[in-house]
Amino acid sequence: MPCMSRTLGSQGILMRMYDAFGWREDRVILTHDTDFLNDGRFPPHRNPGVVVLPGAQGKDRSLAGALDRVTRIVRSRTLWRRTKITVGSDGSWVVATFEEDLGHTVTTRYRFRSGIEMWKDPRGPKGK
Repeated sequence: MPCMSRTLGSQGILMRMYDAFGWREDRVILTHDTDFLNDGRFPPHRNPGVVVLPGAQGKDRSLAGALDRVTRIVRSRTLWRRTKITVGSDGSWVVATFEEDLGHTVTTRYRFRSGIEMWKDPRGPKGK
């Protein structure tokens, strides 16, 4: 899948309409805005896929590294629907996926170093 980008602002889309845009255009939403992680405002069943990137405070190096990894890993659209990914400035990922068959969100954490470390969040859905 080629990487193409559009900004929501250039599409004249309000934040609350991101899910419809993402589904219609078959896009993962890339943002710095952590409000997209709020399941009350942005329910998992309507989530086209969201990646919250680091670098909102001007840390270009962490943003560049995150974009590089995201564009290499988040390729297959069907795998990332109903998933919210938070990329830390250290390169770690928190991946929260709404599993329809389980009826709740499963959170997995990843740390990319010389290899990939992965662990399930023992606190349950969304760290609660």
